[in-house]
Amino acid sequence: MGTASAYAEADSASLKPRSRVLFLLEAFALFREIVDCLTSHEQDPDLCEGYRYLHVQIFLLDDRIDVSQNTDKSAALTPVARLILKRFASLLRSPVPNSTQSPAGPLQRLADIQTGWSRVTSWSEKIKYIRINLCWETKQLWEEVAAFLEECVDSLDAPETDPVVESRPSISMVNVSIPNSVYMEANLVFDALLASAQACQCMPYHDYTARLRVATYRSRREIEEKCEFSLLLSPNESYWQETLIHATLPEKTSQVRIVVEERKPRKRRGPDSILVTKLCDHVSPQHFRRCLNMGVENGKLRKFKSSDSQMQLESIPVCLERILEAHPKSLGDKIKRVLAVLLGHCVLHLYGTPWLRPGSFNSSNIIFLGTSASVPLQPFIHSRVRARFHGDDQSDDAEFCDPDDLPLHPRPGLVMLGILLIEIYQATSIRSLVPSNGTSWESLELMDENFRFHMAREAFKKCRSNFSDNYRIAVDRCLDVQFGIDEDNNELDEHDFKGLVYVEIVQRLETELKQGFSDMSLDHLDSIAPKMDLNSLEMIRLPDSNQFELDMCHPMVATAGSRSSTIGLMPQPLNEVISRGLQWPSPEPVQRSRSVPIPRTPSPKRLTCGDYTVGWISALDKEMATARAMLDEEHSLPHDYRFDSNTYTLGCIGTHNVVLTCLPDGIMGTTAAAIIAQRMCQTFSRIRIGLMVGIGGAAPSVTHDIRLGDVIVGTPHRGQSGVIQYDFGKRTEAGKIHIVSALNRPPDALLTAVNHLKSKHLLYGPDLTRYLDTMVHRYPRLQAEFAHPGSAHDQLYQSDYGHLNPDGTCAICDPARLVPRAPRATTAPVVHYGLIASGNQVMKHGPTRDRLQAELGILCFEMEAAGLVDSFPCLVIRGVSDYADSHKNDHWRGYAAAAASAYAKELLVSMSETSRPGTV
Repeated sequence: MGTASAYAEADSASLKPRSRVLFLLEAFALFREIVDCLTSHEQDPDLCEGYRYLHVQIFLLDDRIDVSQNTDKSAALTPVARLILKRFASLLRSPVPNSTQSPAGPLQRLADIQTGWSRVTSWSEKIKYIRINLCWETKQLWEEVAAFLEECVDSLDAPETDPVVESRPSISMVNVSIPNSVYMEANLVFDALLASAQACQCMPYHDYTARLRVATYRSRREIEEKCEFSLLLSPNESYWQETLIHATLPEKTSQVRIVVEERKPRKRRGPDSILVTKLCDHVSPQHFRRCLNMGVENGKLRKFKSSDSQMQLESIPVCLERILEAHPKSLGDKIKRVLAVLLGHCVLHLYGTPWLRPGSFNSSNIIFLGTSASVPLQPFIHSRVRARFHGDDQSDDAEFCDPDDLPLHPRPGLVMLGILLIEIYQATSIRSLVPSNGTSWESLELMDENFRFHMAREAFKKCRSNFSDNYRIAVDRCLDVQFGIDEDNNELDEHDFKGLVYVEIVQRLETELKQGFSDMSLDHLDSIAPKMDLNSLEMIRLPDSNQFELDMCHPMVATAGSRSSTIGLMPQPLNEVISRGLQWPSPEPVQRSRSVPIPRTPSPKRLTCGDYTVGWISALDKEMATARAMLDEEHSLPHDYRFDSNTYTLGCIGTHNVVLTCLPDGIMGTTAAAIIAQRMCQTFSRIRIGLMVGIGGAAPSVTHDIRLGDVIVGTPHRGQSGVIQYDFGKRTEAGKIHIVSALNRPPDALLTAVNHLKSKHLLYGPDLTRYLDTMVHRYPRLQAEFAHPGSAHDQLYQSDYGHLNPDGTCAICDPARLVPRAPRATTAPVVHYGLIASGNQVMKHGPTRDRLQAELGILCFEMEAAGLVDSFPCLVIRGVSDYADSHKNDHWRGYAAAAASAYAKELLVSMSETSRPGTV
């Protein structure tokens, strides 16, 4: 291995192709020895089997490359060698920084490993050397390496056109005609819309949504001054305004001004445009049949003379996800290829802009507008016009950056494109391609980037053999973790990256389209695609506008167990609506007692979305069950309800109309809660009272004798708002946590109501027990799981005493380590008021709990509130189900959830007694 150092002296870019291949052969010898060493030392038979499989793949590759060096396949060896060396280098641990030397490149590090390995003789020393220098601990890692090498073997055995490791063309050698300014102009349009939308101070609050038409912009030439974007805008998704916006890039101002003396004054003409200060002044139902013509000049939005709208009045939205699930046959081969090209250009032009945020770039947000006659192939991207959510930003402080949180794929938007391409080709949702293993696949938008990447790779591995060559290459490039990374492990600049996207993804999709349908003009695809009908192969049953309204008026009860439609729900046929008995909504408001509970029956009357003023969010099924049990009555869906991705239960408590919703099954955390709340407020725009109700882990102390089943209400304390995001803090030199994020406090109306209820409790005591008894009386099935478990099961151990039984119970835990506490006279819940700590991880450590309690003065830990309180001002109410230590179990969850819901109900009833009818 003496030549290894000589190879590594040159960097990866300047290493000659033959030298790279020879270096790879030496690396093969090294890793075969390493795998043999690991196999002889490993006791786990499954891991040993994985090592043997890896050894076989290295042997096969070594043989293929050695044989191919002097054949006509030698030209293909260089890119193979580059990819494999990079994969081997990724297995090396990061070296200890040395201030006297510059950082070594990947080839130099491999050479150093080879040199060090040759000096180690005994097996025990070799194992120690591997542990120090290689990441080798998990079976999954070695299986991934073996699978990668197997693909490389297949690529060398296949014809030269096989896509897996095909040589990438040089960007500079390809004539790429991309209108680069589309990216900049799209950013200008979004920023101008956002500024005009944020200037609106209307109540209810306008939360703008835009549907941007997907286009290739191939017919546009660089010499043109303006780029035109076709959109549909809505302040609340109740109506949509057709809008055309053109953007002009800022021009350099001339240094010379020519002044011409005028002999007589000129006649002043009226302005051809006006400045758009508030977007809601122009996007309104009054202009529904007009197409607004707007422009962005110097970063400001201006309105020009409107024209007649081309949007059909009876158009109904249907999303790609719904088509994949209900009407896959409508995606014929030609439509698949055209749609793939359009989405490829969408990424090419909009990647990195707010129009194309990775989490929302999925089939549920690809919208088509159809009628009962046709569904044109004219996709729109459904986007929120709002600033980036603060959780999207990555911290620049490496000290606080968990390596597990780093994305496996550096370009998550490409992963989403890969998922869409797989779904389109297979004409099915990715959820049907990847086994769930008990995990909920409810929403790609709520999954983290690494989980989406895992799903994409699993689906591609399963169906890649079905794809044609160019299509398979395009998807493979989307999922390539090294895509857009040069040989020095640096990211390409924006221009080169866009060129690479076009050459290796979009151009291949275009080639796929031309090979199948040579009559298709790529330069005119933007005008050809809308003439194609998704109904041509399978009729997508879309009712006309009147039928749609009739179906929406049918009284249904939204339940927590049913899954609500995403954008583009297709209602049932009219004859089914009539046969099941249509009931028209009553215009009369519902009158009811303000303090006496109404019998628990579904309401026969229909309200509007604007009649609901209380939003109640839960995270778990038990929390949602107790919330529903507290309703005085349940309501049918409002006649003006338009489905979103949440599922709602509607009802009333006292004089308040209440909207209940829950997080998707298996998904928790601050980000998921924020998304759920945003959807709720967009659908029910007049919500003024927000409640986050559920369970939490208590942090008891000398000053706060908190017991299981008690209720904790998040209220301002020590200058904090009521909720602290403790995992956003930094540790000071003294070792204490300093909170760096300030969250909104609950609205004053809620804090005033809390104070009123506290005074009532001082005089008469809480009513929680009465509401809990009523709940069990109405729903006897809840008795076993939601009744008080008994004080004997309430055990608080010393914080430094860990749990002993892996099965969960504390039967073998030492009773001498219990914290002595005086028994209470009653089992009724006690209500505590103070700070609640929120974060994205479960707290199960007694010493950490006590330290944070002492430093921050918190009473409780939970996982959703920090994502809500900034965008959804609310009161956080938690029932205590555990003590946030290792003795945590599920025994108290049901009762704790019920106690929290009972407090929320008592608060709303109290507000009903002190407010005028019809007010909050």
